[in-house]
Amino acid sequence: MFVQEALEGPNYLIPYPTAPNSEASRPYRQFLYQIVKEREWVKDEMNFQIRHYDVDLDAMAYETVKHNWTESGLWNPEWKELPGGTWLHEDPIQEEDKVESCADGTQGSQLYHFHPK
Repeated sequence: MFVQEALEGPNYLIPYPTAPNSEASRPYRQFLYQIVKEREWVKDEMNFQIRHYDVDLDAMAYETVKHNWTESGLWNPEWKELPGGTWLHEDPIQEEDKVESCADGTQGSQLYHFHPK
């Protein structure tokens, strides 16, 4: 699909802007991509070092990326071994996290009802 309008100069076909593949920005895809890149980096670094033991590059890359995500607050504690399809900030607010507000601006948990004897 192209935008066909009269433009000055040569008649170029201008594509309609489209949304990029949103799946690429999902946590699962980003996590796998970062593991692949981390594995490449570790392998490249290890090629320059002499080592007397076998290294599981996949496990090392996984642990490094997961640690980085945990430290930076990206890792959702509800995820198991791999991330889910939504980022932590996209999850709906849990019921226990909601705070009821009152008309006078106080929060519901701060209200006290006094019943005189």
